[in-house]
Amino acid sequence: MTLFELFSIILMGIIVLIGIGVILGFILVGVIIINYFRWRHQEKKAVRKRGQNGET
Repeated sequence: MTLFELFSIILMGIIVLIGIGVILGFILVGVIIINYFRWRHQEKKAVRKRGQNGET
C-alpha cells in the first residue's frame, strides 16, 4: 500500500464522518424547529383558552 492510497482512504473516512455529522446536525435542527413551532402553537392555544389578560 502506497502512501497515496493510505492518504486517500483517510481522506475518504474524514469526508464520510463530516457528511454523517452534517446530516445528523440537520436532523437535530429540524426536530428542534418543529418542536419549537409546535410548542408555540400550544402556547397560543393556551393563551386563547385563558383569555387575553393584557398579554401581548
